[in-house]
Amino acid sequence: MTEYFFFPKARKKLFTDRVSILKKLNLALDEVQAARPAAVALIGRRRIGKTELLRYWVATLKRKDVFPIWVDLQEGGSAPIALARYWYGCAAYWFLEKDRGSPARYLSYMDPDTALSLAVEAGNRPLSETGLAIQRELAKEKPDERLLLSMVFDLGENLAQDSGTHCLLIIDEFQDLSLLSNFKQIGDIFALFRSRMQVQQRTLYVVAGSAVRLMEDIFSSGESPLFGQFRTDYVGHVGREDSSRLAVKLCPELSPSDLANLYRLTGGHPYYIHQVARSCRELLSTHGPQDDLVTRAFVMEASFAAGAIYQHCQYVLETSLKRARGYAMLKNIMFALASEGALTLSALARRLKRKAGEARTYLESLMSVDLISKTEDNRYTISDVVLAYWLRHERLGLVDATGAPERVLGELLADLQERFSQVTAELGRAKEFELYYFVESHQGKEVRGCRVPKFRRIIKNYLLPDGAEIDLFAINDETWAFELKWKAKRVGRKELEKFVKKIRTNHYVVVSLAGFTAEALQFAKKHGIHLWGSEDLGQGG
Repeated sequence: MTEYFFFPKARKKLFTDRVSILKKLNLALDEVQAARPAAVALIGRRRIGKTELLRYWVATLKRKDVFPIWVDLQEGGSAPIALARYWYGCAAYWFLEKDRGSPARYLSYMDPDTALSLAVEAGNRPLSETGLAIQRELAKEKPDERLLLSMVFDLGENLAQDSGTHCLLIIDEFQDLSLLSNFKQIGDIFALFRSRMQVQQRTLYVVAGSAVRLMEDIFSSGESPLFGQFRTDYVGHVGREDSSRLAVKLCPELSPSDLANLYRLTGGHPYYIHQVARSCRELLSTHGPQDDLVTRAFVMEASFAAGAIYQHCQYVLETSLKRARGYAMLKNIMFALASEGALTLSALARRLKRKAGEARTYLESLMSVDLISKTEDNRYTISDVVLAYWLRHERLGLVDATGAPERVLGELLADLQERFSQVTAELGRAKEFELYYFVESHQGKEVRGCRVPKFRRIIKNYLLPDGAEIDLFAINDETWAFELKWKAKRVGRKELEKFVKKIRTNHYVVVSLAGFTAEALQFAKKHGIHLWGSEDLGQGG
């Protein structure tokens, strides 16, 4: 493999983890070389590292009797003729050039006439014969689209048979193949794909896709022609140690506490780790060491339009919503979940002013494109915590982090710490301790000597005129302010004083996961502050 075009040396050095999947891929290749059928499907969210994993595998493959062909269906187009032309060009490039060419050389193969000319010049029989057959078919008034696709689907196998080698056929964004089923001549594209795949003996199919739900349907639904034909593996987030290894490769100056914070904020998502670590390196070179280095880098990348994470989240949201119906309403649901956290179907239906059945249809659409998921306690939540964070700030219209006032950055840093505290304190149980739902369900009931009235309105993340935020603000004839403290340390007097100063209200309620100090208990008794603990939120409704 070339060190320039397909997978440069610098990218090889950054590659981290995925050892288990690499072993499985090599075992699958062993199977095909031993004349036993094998096919692998890699499933994972966008930018999780599927393509990088496969590029690394291909670039480091040391089997002389194996040649790869790489097909990216997002690049190839969503129409049969366009895909056939593109597929042929990819096969010709990879077999003849073995990725030793430049980007310009690669692009020249995307012209079928040029690719055919190069194949004839090289004296390659399968490429020449297939190229001429495609040329003849395309010259007809109404080309046979099924025939065109069948020819390119067979091309890797024909090259392997002719050369006495084996073909490693990698198809990226495989779910996009489903778009071809919309064409009358094609019918079920996966039935056609399987019919060609089943007669091949020297080709290992490795496909990857980022539309998780759709990929699962393609390979796991009993109604799919590809059911049982592929072994599926999931590519997920990396662990804490691999997160640190990747980050240090990009920014060696990161301290152990920096690395822990980086993992906390990114959740082990390789793309987020990469971008935040890169931003840390830039901040260190321009501003020197900072106590909040990682948090500041994350905010700059995720909250401002120039940030890579911001642009990634924007792309994910827009492309995903385009695949679902009801764009405006779906986007409103995403904003609601981002600002209010996990919500039940009934709570969402009330906010949307829609019937439960209609709201459920919208939620199923969002789940089908992997933007949200359903928890065990039947609440709907945004699947990616970073995407949820981005959505909360997307409407602020922040453009350039370098020109942002320190006050704005400070507010975003404080917001970020608060938003992620739930995740870091107790991921497994944070959802059930969501104060909003507890208060909503305990109206008219007593909690630790405090009778919760029936409210006319309950507002989550209530913004004050000075920009400060109250976790929960409730209104009836009087006003109630609620504050959640999820850090794994007891709440002290200073935190209570700060809360009281933040807002003037009739009733104050503070909830602490770790309890309260003796001074805090005395202060609360003196000022009539209601103190609740996790055991209170855990009681039945």
